[in-house]
Amino acid sequence: IRINELNTRFKEACVDMDSLKAYVDENVSDLKDFIASVAKKLPMPVKFTTEQKFLVKKAILLHFECQAPTRTRYCALAGGATYTTETLEWSRWLKMGLSAAKLGKAVLSADAITDMPGVVDQVKGLYNMYKKEDGEDFLSFISEPFLTSEEQDKLLNQLRAANFFQKFQYDNQTANWLCANCACIYLKAGADRSAASLEAAASHPEVELPFPSLKLEGEGAGLQDRAENVVGAALEVKKTTGACCSLFGMNLCTTDDGELNLG
Repeated sequence: IRINELNTRFKEACVDMDSLKAYVDENVSDLKDFIASVAKKLPMPVKFTTEQKFLVKKAILLHFECQAPTRTRYCALAGGATYTTETLEWSRWLKMGLSAAKLGKAVLSADAITDMPGVVDQVKGLYNMYKKEDGEDFLSFISEPFLTSEEQDKLLNQLRAANFFQKFQYDNQTANWLCANCACIYLKAGADRSAASLEAAASHPEVELPFPSLKLEGEGAGLQDRAENVVGAALEVKKTTGACCSLFGMNLCTTDDGELNLG
């Protein structure tokens, strides 16, 4: 998809609010193609919200849900719960919000836009809440709504800083972003994603949930990370024990099966 070409067409067609609304209505396919092109790289929030305290520091709240077609019993976002992260990249996310909300993939929410029925008006309302007094007008701001690869990278870096990708993983088979727990179970289930297969995978003794508390709090770790942590901890114990033995004049050796013997 050619981002620059899309932005040029959009900018030339949208000279006022009426033409902007008409163009968005008549070119939903462009918005759909854009969202599809970035979906694997950039997760899409299901809701964009703000509150007065976040407006002051120019931050917007992004709400993400587990998109597993069949939620597992260990889903960390069951019952319609969402994972929320705060970002200062409000302007770029707001541009993403135009396409996402128009396609029905996201909701824009704030007290000031409650009575605004149209997506374009809602985006404008949010923009006016954030912009500086001497900031560019809305038409200038929204004239290039399709983010370039470099702009997308800025949003990715913000999500990385929030440890988002330890909490969610992209599933190629379903083309969705899953919470880490569901992703772990889907991976174990393999190609068969039936309810029975997912339940069997969830009960498999080798499945170790990244978030056993079923809450996306703290930093989750993948299987490789956890294995490395276990090995690292064992080595630290061995080194510490060896140092103590040397201090007290004792000999340290290991057997073939890795057990420690003191002599």
